[in-house]
Amino acid sequence: NFSTTGCTGSRPGLAGKGLNSSGGVKLFLGGGGGAGHANSTVQTYGGGNGGGIIFLIAKNIIGNGNKISANGQNGKSTSYDGASGGGAGGTIIMNVTGSYSGALTIQANGGNGGSEDDDNSLNRCYGAGGGGSGGVLFFNSSLPGVTTFYAGGIAGINTDINGCGTPVPAANGTNGSAISGYSYQS
Repeated sequence: NFSTTGCTGSRPGLAGKGLNSSGGVKLFLGGGGGAGHANSTVQTYGGGNGGGIIFLIAKNIIGNGNKISANGQNGKSTSYDGASGGGAGGTIIMNVTGSYSGALTIQANGGNGGSEDDDNSLNRCYGAGGGGSGGVLFFNSSLPGVTTFYAGGIAGINTDINGCGTPVPAANGTNGSAISGYSYQS
């Protein structure tokens, strides 16, 4: 967003975008979100951590209601300063040569962007953080009968704006994907 305290122009929190894996030849860890801006408050961390990468190589998977997760971390919300962005969902490679049984959730969601509260302070106009992109789930066979999530994170919001006009909103992260028929080679 814009500010009369040193920044000019429109600088919204940008959304995370999924990377092109060139048909699975390139694998990426979930990247961290942008750090935001702080000079009036102390943020406990910068942007949300990315979801990383998981390689699971097995003959059979018994879900038992459990979860395999490579979610991005949420960005930090703040007052008087720019909020940080959500981390991207990671990559999960499921190389299962046998079968899946039992309930199982596999997820690589992007983290939500941090929200920003201007606390009605005149012309203190900072922006919210963008959401992290969703990650990628790779399966060596057709998509199994498991629950999958790979949604992009939700953008943070701006509140209590005073004297800045209408803020440019931060953007949601793009959704990730699930890819079947992937051939993993160690």
